[in-house]
Amino acid sequence: MNSRERFYATVARQPVDRPAVWMSAPVGAELANMCRYYQANDWHELQVKAGDDVYAFDIPYDSGYATHIAAAFDWYQNGSNVDPEHRTLTADGCFKNAEEPGDLAFFRWPDPTKYIDPSECRRRAAAAPRTARCSRRSGAPTFRMPAPASAWRQRS
Repeated sequence: MNSRERFYATVARQPVDRPAVWMSAPVGAELANMCRYYQANDWHELQVKAGDDVYAFDIPYDSGYATHIAAAFDWYQNGSNVDPEHRTLTADGCFKNAEEPGDLAFFRWPDPTKYIDPSECRRRAAAAPRTARCSRRSGAPTFRMPAPASAWRQRS
């Protein structure tokens, strides 16, 4: 069973050869500890060695004040580079008291097309293990679920 088959079988609650693994995106000490444990040199190698079934990669992002897509927003409204390991939506800043979309009407949303290199995104997607690759349309990676969430039902 490959990663894609294992993932879809897991979502469909069908038998699998082993539990599907998704390590998400560890940062800081967690990433360093996992790399040390698996004797991996970087995030890509760690995912391959650990058998991550949902291969993820960081989108290359650099806006001048944020060098990680997870910190793309000028959270504190002061142009500082937000540490993606310690960011939260409840920290002091633009999102802290927002409850409705209209509460953020003042916010200057970043234009990701200015800060993301599509060719680097494609290169990183192509580095994924073949069995864990997502489908593609026009060269851009897309992820598909086997059925919409509204169609999911819990088995009794």
